[in-house]
Amino acid sequence: MTTLDSSLHARNISRLPWKLRTAASAAMNGSTEAIAQLQRAANNLTQSESPGLLPVIYTTLDPSLIPSPDVLDTMTTASSRPSSVVRAVLAVSCLAVVAHDPHLSSTAMVELWPRVHAWMEFFSDSESVLALSPAERTSWEMSLSQALMGFWNCPETYKVVESTNGVRRVLASAWTALMQVPVPNIHNVLAGGSSPLLALDEIQNEEHIAELIEGCGGNVKSLLDTVTKTISLATTSASPYIASMVITPVLTLLAQIKVVAPDISQQFIAKGVIPFLISALAIEGNPPLDSHRNRLPDLPVGIHMAPSILMSYLGLMPSYKWTLRAVHAGLLERIIAWGEKLGPAAPDAGVFPHMLRVVLPRVLRFPSAIAELKTALSRVDTASRSTAFTQSVLYPSWMAFKNIVDSRMLLVETWQMDRAHATLACDNLQCERVDKRHCFRRCSGCSFAAYCSQTCQRSDWVEGHRSECRVLTSSALLGKFRDSSFLRALLHSTYNTRRLDIALKIIEFMVVQPNTLFLVTYDYTPRIETETSVVIEVQPLTNLNEPLR
Repeated sequence: MTTLDSSLHARNISRLPWKLRTAASAAMNGSTEAIAQLQRAANNLTQSESPGLLPVIYTTLDPSLIPSPDVLDTMTTASSRPSSVVRAVLAVSCLAVVAHDPHLSSTAMVELWPRVHAWMEFFSDSESVLALSPAERTSWEMSLSQALMGFWNCPETYKVVESTNGVRRVLASAWTALMQVPVPNIHNVLAGGSSPLLALDEIQNEEHIAELIEGCGGNVKSLLDTVTKTISLATTSASPYIASMVITPVLTLLAQIKVVAPDISQQFIAKGVIPFLISALAIEGNPPLDSHRNRLPDLPVGIHMAPSILMSYLGLMPSYKWTLRAVHAGLLERIIAWGEKLGPAAPDAGVFPHMLRVVLPRVLRFPSAIAELKTALSRVDTASRSTAFTQSVLYPSWMAFKNIVDSRMLLVETWQMDRAHATLACDNLQCERVDKRHCFRRCSGCSFAAYCSQTCQRSDWVEGHRSECRVLTSSALLGKFRDSSFLRALLHSTYNTRRLDIALKIIEFMVVQPNTLFLVTYDYTPRIETETSVVIEVQPLTNLNEPLR
C-alpha cells in the first residue's frame, strides 16, 4: 500500500494564511466559490504558504470527478457545465503557481501527474462539447502549460511528461497565445522557468513536430509565424541574457526541424525565415547552460548558434538563392559588426571564418551570384575599411572571401566580352556540330544536354546519357543555361592555367592504374585549410551515379 506524500494531506492546509484555511476546507468538500477564492489569492501567497494549496489541488483533480459522456450530453449552455469542470480549471490555475516552487516535494509531483494528465485528456477530447470561448481556452491552456512545465522541470516526472502525447500541443498553443496578445513583461515570462519555450529543445520525431503545428494553429505557416515573432521579440530585448534565454530554444527547434523534418525546414526558408535568422546574429548573450543545453559552447548566440543554424538552412537547395537572400538581409553587415566587437585578440570567432571561406564562396559558380556579391561588397566597402575591423580576427577571412569574388568577377567579365556563351556544341560526341544556341534543343529530362537533332539525341541516349541524365538533373552544380555556360568557361580557364599539372596527374594515374578509364574532376568547393581555389584529381571512371562536384 502506497503512502500519500505528506504535502498532499488535508492537514497541510494549515500552511495557508488563517483567512484562507476555511476556504481550503470548503474547496476540498466541493465548493466552487471557495476554490475560486483560493485561485484569486494564489499569486499573493509566499513561498512557504503556497504549498498549502496542494491538498486542495489533489482532491479537486480526482479523476473520478471527470464527467461522463452522459453528463456532458445534458449541457445546453456554457453556464450549465458540470461544477467539477469549473473547479478543475481553477485547481490547475492554482497548480500553475505552486508547481515551480523549488522546495516542492518531487514525490508530490509524481502523485499529482496522473490526475493532471487525466483532466488534460478530458479537456482535449471534450473541447467542442464544453464550448470554451477563445478567452477561456487561452486561459486554460496558459495555466495548464505553466503547470506542465513544473512537471517538465522535475527530474522524477520529466521523462513521463516529455513522452506524453498532447503535452507539446498544449505548450505550443500557450506559446502562440503569448505571441498574439500583449503580455506585461513578456520577455521575462518567456525567459522564466515556466515558459513553454523550454520544451522546444526536445523535438525528437515527426509526431512531436505535428503536435507543435497543431498547437500553433494547424499549419506550417502558423508555426513559422510564431517562431519569427519570438525571434523578433528576443532581438528587441534590452538584456542580452534575456534575449539569449528567449531565442535559444527557438533556434534549437529550428535545428531539430532541419534534421527530423527537412521538408518543413524547406518550407520555412521558402516562406521567409532567413531575415529573422540574420537579425538573431545581433544577440550578444550566451545561451543558457542547463541540463538540456550543456552541449552548447559558451559563446554569444550571435557568433555561434545563430550563424550555425543559418548555415545549415543555407545548404538547402537551391543554396545560391538562399545565400544571396541572406546577403540582401544584411549578413555582411552583421559579420563586420561582430568583427569590430571581437577585436584582434578574440580566442574564438565562432563560425564566421567558415562562413566567409566556405559557405559564401559556394555560390561563386554562378555569374549572377558573383555579380550580386560584388555589389554587396561595394555596399559595405566603407564599413569593411574601418580600423576596428581591419585589425579584427575576422579580417583575414574577409579578405580571402573578397579576393575570390574579385577573381571570379574578372573571369565573368572576360567570359561576357568574348561571348563564348552564345554558341553551343552538340552533346552527341559522334557529332562535331558547333553553332548558335537556337540551333539546338535541350534534353527534357535534365535540361542540360543539348542536341542538334533527334537522331543525335537518340544516339547519345543509347551511348550513355540514359544513365547520366538523372545525375545531371539532381546535381547542385547545374543552374540556368547561362550559369552552365559559365561553368564551362570556368573549367576552360582552369585547364589553361593548370594544364601542365593536369597532364602530370594523368600520367601518374596511368602508371599506377594502367588500362583503367579515368575522369578528371575539378572541385571548386572552398576550403579553410588551403588557399587553392580548385582541387584537381584524376579518378577511375567506375560509377556515373556518384554526385558531381
